[in-house]
Amino acid sequence: MDNWPQFNQRYQPNIIAEIPAYRDYLIGVLLLLLVTGALLWAFYQRNKRQRGAGGGVALYSYLALQTILLVGFLYAELVWSSSGSAPYWLVAGSGFLYGLSYLLINLLVYGVLWYAFGVPEKVSQWFLAFFRVWGLVGVTLYLPLLVSITGGGGSIWVISMLLGGTYFFFRMLLIHYSITIFPKLLNFPLHLILYLCTCEIAPLLFLLV
Repeated sequence: MDNWPQFNQRYQPNIIAEIPAYRDYLIGVLLLLLVTGALLWAFYQRNKRQRGAGGGVALYSYLALQTILLVGFLYAELVWSSSGSAPYWLVAGSGFLYGLSYLLINLLVYGVLWYAFGVPEKVSQWFLAFFRVWGLVGVTLYLPLLVSITGGGGSIWVISMLLGGTYFFFRMLLIHYSITIFPKLLNFPLHLILYLCTCEIAPLLFLLV
């Protein structure tokens, strides 16, 4: 009889982990972001068919804001449990500031470089491509955020791999657009080295610090 577990241990009720209260609001915000983005995309496509190429200022501005918000939510999902008694939305606000700072640093570094060494007529074309890529990154961030919401503690490795792949994809697309729009980067090694040091290494150092 000593080998049998105690009665209260065998038949104790299963305790289901309580879902954090903020999760319902977070899911609601994500659904609102998706619906708003889908509506803006539909309006953009309709205007594009009627008026031809161009436009999309509202769509790209929204996508840039969406990316910043998703960066904040992901940051809160990763560090909130270890932040003590800090409210979730306060931690998410810190993540928003990190995302906004990263965007502004990229715009500043690229702006100085292109206006100094690029072709002025193509600078606006490059920035339009940048916001397209930035918005695309925001769409891909839904996947690691969904894994974080639905997964357990072991999902941190999956999230890290997804974020690493997203960052690599983001930087490779920017390099592709930069070389395509400013082909002299390939003709002048000094310009290419300057580009890699200022536009690729500097933002990465910001993330590491």
